[in-house]
Amino acid sequence: MEKVKLMRTAWCIDGDNNLLRCQQKNVITICDVGPSVKKWRYYPDDLKIAIYLQLLAKTDPLVLQRGVTKAVALNFDLPVRAVQQVWRSGQDYGGIEGVINKLLTSCGCKRVQIDMESIRDVPLRDRTTIQDLANALGVK
Repeated sequence: MEKVKLMRTAWCIDGDNNLLRCQQKNVITICDVGPSVKKWRYYPDDLKIAIYLQLLAKTDPLVLQRGVTKAVALNFDLPVRAVQQVWRSGQDYGGIEGVINKLLTSCGCKRVQIDMESIRDVPLRDRTTIQDLANALGVK
């Protein structure tokens, strides 16, 4: 890390390439943070629902007034674009249902519910391997 003297105020660069005011005076800390890469941030469903409900509470017949998204973004300490994206997805895709993450239902292998009694009903010689058991139960 390098330290460079400045005239009046001190600034620090944190790990996310954000410029912050330091507690020290007349010193700037320069961190070797590497290339700036855009990271996709994941916001949990309960946070997105809370954001959307707060935006709905501050709307005047489904029209956001100027500065509402900025106020909500400051309240939740999120980027303004993330709050705007939550509002847009809620308006376009049916309210709270449009805000909820659908990644689990649209990606990966789908889960199949199998009754434990049906496994016990299969003879032991037909369930020696998982593939044999799947074939006996008719599951792909």
